[in-house]
Amino acid sequence: MKDFRKYYRERSRNRGFIRGVSIASAVVIGLTTHIVSAAQPDLVINISSLPKIAVKNVGNAPSRTQMTTLHCQKISPGSCAESPAMAPYVNPAYPNKVVIKVPALKPGQGYVHTLAFWPALVWRPGKYRFTGRVDDGNNIPESNEANNVMVVIKTLP
Repeated sequence: MKDFRKYYRERSRNRGFIRGVSIASAVVIGLTTHIVSAAQPDLVINISSLPKIAVKNVGNAPSRTQMTTLHCQKISPGSCAESPAMAPYVNPAYPNKVVIKVPALKPGQGYVHTLAFWPALVWRPGKYRFTGRVDDGNNIPESNEANNVMVVIKTLP
């Protein structure tokens, strides 16, 4: 057994290994030096203060310009309020949604947009579900794609 250890140490020294390091340790050392984490943006949305829509890049890389949407669904019979003032927010690529073009955001940077048409809306009593979605077209690869949606339920008397 002593001859095998001596042989292993000699061969290891000749191949550039550190004397006395086991094969298992060498493999672990090799793997840890090759782990690379790519920097990516991570966009999140907050619609809890409608008519304000907030988007923030909580990732570690800048994002590109993207489309954020707001969809309204009346839970009780009827439909959501509409107004001709909503026209600037219409985009045929996102039917039945309000569309906000959000500029590129640096890591940690936020963007808040207030919906200009909101005061002109006449809401009927009932329960409404609002769904906000950042990067609605999934055009930006993010570190976390699972946090792009926020749903808020509002009941109006």
